[in-house]
Amino acid sequence: MKHIIYFIASAFVLFACDAQEEEAKVIKISGQTESLEGEVILERFAQLDKTEILEDGEFNLTAKNPEDGFYTFTAVGKMELQLYLLAGDSLHIIYDPENEDNSLQFSGDRAAENTFLRTRIKMMNELGINDLPSLMKMEYADYAAQLDSAFDEMNNLISKASSEEQLDEAFVEKEKAFLKYKRLSMDVMYPNYHAYFAQKSPDEVEYPKDELEKRKESVPTDRVSYLDIAEYEELMLNRLESLIMSIMERDSLEMTANNMYGKMITAADSLFDNQRMKDHFSYYGVNALLEYRGPVHSDELVREFLERNQTAIYKKSIEQSKEKWEPISPRKDVPDMTFTNIDGKEVKLSDLRGQLVYIDIWATWCGPCIAEHPYWDQLKEDYADQPIHFLTVSIDNTRDPWEKMVADKNMEGLQWFAEGAWKSELATHFKVNGIPRFLLLDEEGKIIDPSAERPSGKIRDFFDEQLKSA
Repeated sequence: MKHIIYFIASAFVLFACDAQEEEAKVIKISGQTESLEGEVILERFAQLDKTEILEDGEFNLTAKNPEDGFYTFTAVGKMELQLYLLAGDSLHIIYDPENEDNSLQFSGDRAAENTFLRTRIKMMNELGINDLPSLMKMEYADYAAQLDSAFDEMNNLISKASSEEQLDEAFVEKEKAFLKYKRLSMDVMYPNYHAYFAQKSPDEVEYPKDELEKRKESVPTDRVSYLDIAEYEELMLNRLESLIMSIMERDSLEMTANNMYGKMITAADSLFDNQRMKDHFSYYGVNALLEYRGPVHSDELVREFLERNQTAIYKKSIEQSKEKWEPISPRKDVPDMTFTNIDGKEVKLSDLRGQLVYIDIWATWCGPCIAEHPYWDQLKEDYADQPIHFLTVSIDNTRDPWEKMVADKNMEGLQWFAEGAWKSELATHFKVNGIPRFLLLDEEGKIIDPSAERPSGKIRDFFDEQLKSA
């Protein structure tokens, strides 16, 4: 069984002693691997179930209260499958990570559907549907003609499979919807992508704009069963984004993450009549802000969401997200982390005690990070005589590009390097999953804000208020 993973996804019924209780179905994934170590994960919407692969290669994962539809199944980042499952199904998967194309086999419930998914993905690649650079560079008439032909073949594929095999009716409906919305989402992307790949101004791109707007507006906004189709979700988000921009323009709001995500609930209320649709997309915005800025900047929005939300999985996910931020909430202590400065000498956060510390976590490859540098420099100059340390910490993979940029740009002041990049103590402790990220520590080294305003934002308001009360 060399290099073979054998996964078994099965569901069983739990019978309660109380005759009034309904049976509870689960999805169970178990298996054996000789070549992989780490986690296996089953995910759908805000529900994520995972377990560790044991030392002997065995694992056993159970997902309770599953919904019917598409799931993402991953094994230690080396295998990712889209699976179609119904509560109570039993699916077997054989997979060789060193020979994926020829080794992947399904048996049991939904074997036909999941085999079709792999065939569909392979055919899309062969037809060039996923080759965006080549497609989007074409003028619209050629682009449309090639996609028309490709999607005709894809529709023929699902029609043939549904007539020859006993595919679940809901699955066939989802696949047809996927093809319809995949094509529309590509057309929505076309103007900006074509401008980029053809090196044109967006104003020079010719495409049927009015027709495209009508097609977007015609997409139904009440298809809860399509929420696990990424292309349908993207089209709804596109509609929501347009509403949010209108609201922000009407209310003269600045283009900030707080304002954009903060208006997601309002936009969802306006666009959707169905409560699950409102909950799903409101959660999307609220959780994004919570993950990005933490409870300090999202508590009010989170409270509003929890008062309105009626879907249990979203409530649970929000509560879990809040819990993750608890160790780095205001007034919490920070470990005395060790770094090296530009001269290669060891330095610690405790070296900066006695003053406020404003930290910029960045990397040389990060465009938005570099865009903040002029504002950072001006901020340092304007508050040069105030008790504030301005500390930049690079999480580049190696020192070389960091040292070069510091020298080339003559970056002065506290320039430190965090060994380990994303796995550094700084990045892991503060749950950094995107940069630039800014931190504020007080004179004692305790946290003031684990996701502070950017130099280009309203950080001056905080400084002025803090210094006034000092």
